[in-house]
Amino acid sequence: MEMIRCLCRSTLLSNSVIKCKDPKCNAWQHIPCVLNLGRPVEGVLTNPPDTFYCETCRLSRADPFWKTISHPLYPVKLNITNISRFSASQVQSIVKTFYLTREDMDLLLDQEYDLQAWSMLLNDDVMFRMQWPQFVVLQVNGAPVHVSRTGGQLLGPNDRDDGISITPFIRDGINTIMFGGYDARIFCVGVRLVKRQTLRQVLNTIPNESEGEHFEDSLARVRRCVGGGAAQENAESDTDVEVIAALVSINLRCTVNGSRIKVAGRFKHCAHMGCFDLEAFVEMNQQSKKWQCPICMKNYSLDDIVIDPYFNRITSLMQNCEEDVTNIEVKPDGSWRAKAEGNYNLGDLGLWHLPDGSICSSRAAEPKQKTELKPIRPEVGPDSHSNLRLRLKKNKNGCWEFCNPREGTSHSNRIGEGTSRSNRIDKNSENEENIVPTDAPTQDADVIVIDDREEEMESVPSSGGILDASNEIPGSKHEDVALDGSSYLDFYNATNDDLEIWSLLYGSQGAPNVSDLFEKNRSGHA
Repeated sequence: MEMIRCLCRSTLLSNSVIKCKDPKCNAWQHIPCVLNLGRPVEGVLTNPPDTFYCETCRLSRADPFWKTISHPLYPVKLNITNISRFSASQVQSIVKTFYLTREDMDLLLDQEYDLQAWSMLLNDDVMFRMQWPQFVVLQVNGAPVHVSRTGGQLLGPNDRDDGISITPFIRDGINTIMFGGYDARIFCVGVRLVKRQTLRQVLNTIPNESEGEHFEDSLARVRRCVGGGAAQENAESDTDVEVIAALVSINLRCTVNGSRIKVAGRFKHCAHMGCFDLEAFVEMNQQSKKWQCPICMKNYSLDDIVIDPYFNRITSLMQNCEEDVTNIEVKPDGSWRAKAEGNYNLGDLGLWHLPDGSICSSRAAEPKQKTELKPIRPEVGPDSHSNLRLRLKKNKNGCWEFCNPREGTSHSNRIGEGTSRSNRIDKNSENEENIVPTDAPTQDADVIVIDDREEEMESVPSSGGILDASNEIPGSKHEDVALDGSSYLDFYNATNDDLEIWSLLYGSQGAPNVSDLFEKNRSGHA
């Protein structure tokens, strides 16, 4: 139910009002009473903030370990009683009465209940905290009450004040309280009846994983932070290199207690993907009351804490592994795997997982594919070369060596012209064969046919014979000549020292070494 509940105690509705954001409150307040928008400038409209909470809602979020039961004295502003001529500060004070029933007094007999006086700075940069004015003075029923922070000390952005217990000074019925201070800022004060909350009770107010942030939103944030979520793929780039370079190592160790995160918590308005251990963080704020993100150091409240569904699934799967395993690797698509330094048995955690926690099948079991070499038919075009001719020449020592192509003679080409037709191998045949020359003087025993497949390394004799070990090429065992690509070899009979031995086709598969071709001994030729 909406109502006017302002610090001025007036219930009149005006045009200049603002509504509390808390859906359970919906209280309206006068903007001049609760907001200090500065001196208005002619022609310039001063807009109120988009997010506004009334004083009671700010108070309940400042210290959720004390649950507000009732407000014997609702918030009221301090009145300026004396203005100093020599200082910007001014004396502020107010005297108020409040009433306590017999039921209230009975509750205060329980140690879980307390009656607290509190103070709050209007327009505080840190919205959810209590703060007392400088040189504060507090009296209840004429008795002075000690305030922990006295003098001219100011609160920093990371400091917090506590509510002051006045239970020992109250009585049944009407009570009188006096607030005073020496400060130029505007404060409001009040009295509330509270009940202590345990750690488990505060944790239960945080929505669980299914009721908090959606998994798709959490995954989108991770992809955005890693840097590969919405990027368009470049067709000319090497995708594998990009994925390896985009791996991000994330430490799951909590910055609060130094242990690995058990339940991943975060503030829902933070843009980063860093998390903290939920229970450790809430327990720490039981004393500090900061409710400040330990990663980006922004101030929030308990209502802004959610469980991160992406990282919480990861930490749940890692509960049974070693405590020292705290690092994971994350890809731009959100897939992840555990990473550890040392001899740790990660098991399935060392495999790549999909963002939902299931094991990626392509990573879990990658079958070793057997490469099958197939003959490639070269394409001959106007700008391509169908083959490459190499020549061997005997040197002075009688050893064969490659010679300059420019030194070729037309005589050797003519020698091979007639023989090449009879020894040419069909390119479309299933088994490719290489023909190897020898230096035998006879024309009928200088050629053998060898199958270059690894599983059938057998030489097939031609109309000639088989090579003899005494007739192998000198120096062939010392020169490891490897050709990049399988070849169709045409060797011809020759009577001179210049011998053209084969044509090597481009774009074909790997070829054996020259020294490996001469494995069989040559038998006598009938």
